[in-house]
Amino acid sequence: TVLVSLGTHIPWAKEHAAQFTRILSQMLPEYNFHFSYGRAGQNKIKVEGNLTLHDYIPYDLYLKNYDAAIIHGGTGITYSCLRAGIPILVWPHDYDQFDHAARIVYHGLGLKTNGQLQLTLNCLQQLLNETHFKQRTQDFQEKLQGYDAKRLILGELELLQYK
Repeated sequence: TVLVSLGTHIPWAKEHAAQFTRILSQMLPEYNFHFSYGRAGQNKIKVEGNLTLHDYIPYDLYLKNYDAAIIHGGTGITYSCLRAGIPILVWPHDYDQFDHAARIVYHGLGLKTNGQLQLTLNCLQQLLNETHFKQRTQDFQEKLQGYDAKRLILGELELLQYK
């Protein structure tokens, strides 16, 4: 099962992405695709064959159920995918998303696409079929479990207090 989400902040790209996901789902009928419009507070679901269109999917509750995710590379969904240990195909649109994509690729946690159909299809098949992506994301997930940013920052602030 593959999640496709462009988060909540780029509504101008959602319909194109939903149509793009329809085409991908038809090209890969052996996989289920879940597309999130990112409309928090709404719960409509529409099923079209192996594609399910959701108004909203709470990432932290459901990401562990996906084999891969196609995302825009926003901070929230990127960190949620890393915490869930799933390979990421980043389709950046603006702002910091290109930087996140570069870091995901550099660390072997996923790949980057530019939204061209054949490239996206090839990258997604790599993520789903090459086991090293799943292993890298699971290894990174384990590292994240021991990382407590709040505790580290508070500790540094406390040290500054005594200088």
